[in-house]
Amino acid sequence: MPTHAFEELAQDYIKPLYSYCLSLMCDPHRAEELAQETLVRAYENYPSLKNPDKFYPWLKGIAQRCRWTWFRSAKHNPVDLRVHSDQDGVSPTLQDDGPSPADQMEKRERTQELLRALKKLSRPNREVVILRYFEELSYAEIAMRLGVSIDAVDQRLTRAKLKLRNLLQYAEI
Repeated sequence: MPTHAFEELAQDYIKPLYSYCLSLMCDPHRAEELAQETLVRAYENYPSLKNPDKFYPWLKGIAQRCRWTWFRSAKHNPVDLRVHSDQDGVSPTLQDDGPSPADQMEKRERTQELLRALKKLSRPNREVVILRYFEELSYAEIAMRLGVSIDAVDQRLTRAKLKLRNLLQYAEI
């Protein structure tokens, strides 16, 4: 098995894969788990990949199948369906000039609120938001990644931001 070739390809696509998994799961912890599971399965099945130029679409397909498997198994365990909260924060020391625990908690709450709002967007709009603001890709890079025009990216992003603004305003009330 050409592990070196797999490692090089995987290294190039780790960040886009995580962003894609985040768009599927809308939870950073679960997205990371999904990305890891995807890479494990991709590594195991790499010899079956006929065209290395299609590595990223192949990875996305594996991620989708891993997600489906997770949701099927989660149906049998309702505890797994709860949104995980980040409760393993580090207690600050006296020398710590970083954010206070209250600030950290507020940031986590805002992040969870944003992720819940992102979950309510259509998948194409959610993907564009994640690629633009989490991966910090340009409109041209997003268009190329998704196979759409730059105008389509602009329209999706405009719609998504408007919807997010409305969702987040209602969440503050």
